[in-house]
Amino acid sequence: MRTSNTLLESNVGEQSGSKLGPDPAATPPANRLSLRKQLAALVSGVGQTATEPQPMDCFVAKSKGRVIFIRSTEIDWIETANNYVKLHVGEETHLMRETMANVEAKLPADRFLRISRSAIVNLERMRELQRLPNNGYAVILTNGDQLNLSRGYRKRLRQVVRI
Repeated sequence: MRTSNTLLESNVGEQSGSKLGPDPAATPPANRLSLRKQLAALVSGVGQTATEPQPMDCFVAKSKGRVIFIRSTEIDWIETANNYVKLHVGEETHLMRETMANVEAKLPADRFLRISRSAIVNLERMRELQRLPNNGYAVILTNGDQLNLSRGYRKRLRQVVRI
């Protein structure tokens, strides 16, 4: 049984059935160059992942039938809460159903820093670092909140604040 592909047949014209597509010699040189560029662009993109997530300026949290827009500059710090993240904004907290890794990827890296598996801090809200008796550090925020700095994240904090 022979199947018919009208699009292919319309491109082939009078050519024999053994060839696929139009005759390259019959294609104008300008079109061949354009096709080569398009093919090169497609091939270069094969195997690449999607573009890097762009930093978000605004997060959306739902609470009691309301949708709240929170600018990243308003966030003091972020903590994990089971399958949610909790955004601390002044005296308020807002829950978002999102993973910490996804939120971290969406935040501007020059303004936010992960200080533990469960906390990300806005660098503009950091007031001081306090040495703890167990040789650890506590990050003290401008609103008085105290967060523990995990050992695995110390090096990155030292690079950012240059201590």
